[in-house]
Amino acid sequence: MIEKRQIKKIKKGSKKAFIRLYKSYKNEIFAYFLLRVKNREDALDLTSLCFEKVLRYIESYNKKWSVRTWIYKIARNLLFDYLNQKKKENSISMDMDQFKFQDMNNSTKSTDKNTTHTLYTILSKLPKRYSEILKSRYLLNMSQKEIAQAFEISENNAKVLLFRALKKAKKIKQNVTLKGIYK
Repeated sequence: MIEKRQIKKIKKGSKKAFIRLYKSYKNEIFAYFLLRVKNREDALDLTSLCFEKVLRYIESYNKKWSVRTWIYKIARNLLFDYLNQKKKENSISMDMDQFKFQDMNNSTKSTDKNTTHTLYTILSKLPKRYSEILKSRYLLNMSQKEIAQAFEISENNAKVLLFRALKKAKKIKQNVTLKGIYK
């Protein structure tokens, strides 16, 4: 009953009601994703997307449903989409040669073999979502707003994903560089 009152308040624009709902279910939904995708960052991303969809589709909530069931239905659909996308990504290999490498000034930059090899290695070792975010930002020169639109996520989520992708890429780069030094 209390949750259904929160839904009514959320429909009227109450941020506090949404935060309460989010806090009530975030750990449970995160655990649901983590058990299935076995990757903490992907589970965090999926949890974030789930609650974005809860907010986006709040008007479609039917009071006949349990709030918990409705949120899990959204989570389950996201999980199916995620797993289907992973399956497609594993069967399709992207040809990186079609992209132009650009520096921070947006001018074309020539890269030597080692730099290109290092870049390919880093991108191949990243989770696919992070790899795609970095390709979009630095190889296709998309803004965070464009990335958000392309990935159908909020600008804030795009910013968080970009930050996480860069952080993970730096760790991978350190390992690749060390392996290159100690061959």
